[in-house]
Amino acid sequence: MKFVWGFLLVALIGCSTYRGQNRIQENTVKFPGGVYKDLSWDDSLVFKRTQFFIGATLYYDVLAAPLNSGSPFLNWVGDAKDEVAKCDRLYVLMLYRNIRRAVPQRNVISQVEAQGWSVVSLHDFERNLREHYVTDEMHFLGHKVIGLCHTGGGESNEMELFLPGFKRVDLL
Repeated sequence: MKFVWGFLLVALIGCSTYRGQNRIQENTVKFPGGVYKDLSWDDSLVFKRTQFFIGATLYYDVLAAPLNSGSPFLNWVGDAKDEVAKCDRLYVLMLYRNIRRAVPQRNVISQVEAQGWSVVSLHDFERNLREHYVTDEMHFLGHKVIGLCHTGGGESNEMELFLPGFKRVDLL
């Protein structure tokens, strides 16, 4: 009986100390292939995924993928082609926040804008991305999709994000 109480005490202490830990996890998510009207392609759109956890709870999720000038995924931008053509660099961001706890998405977007990036509306791209099977399999339907454009010459190799309670990270 002492063993059981000791085990429960250790488990309780272990869970309580883990619960308060903030951690960041990075990986990639690949969207293979695409279709637009009569076109189809085998290229992949690869997102760098940065997840912020408080204990075991997802606090924030940010996915960033470059849309290079030769990418067939540019077919998905639709009406935004003229605006996108002005960008020296273009990224697609998918943002998810824990609505009960996380800072508003506008705060995240403001940080990125302060680094020289501007928001580009990608409604057609978002609709096409939402119809890709990976969106459903990975449960990305709750993610906000935006385009980020860098203009004015020079390359911005960073897109830093700081969330209270976490280390600063580069989303690229």
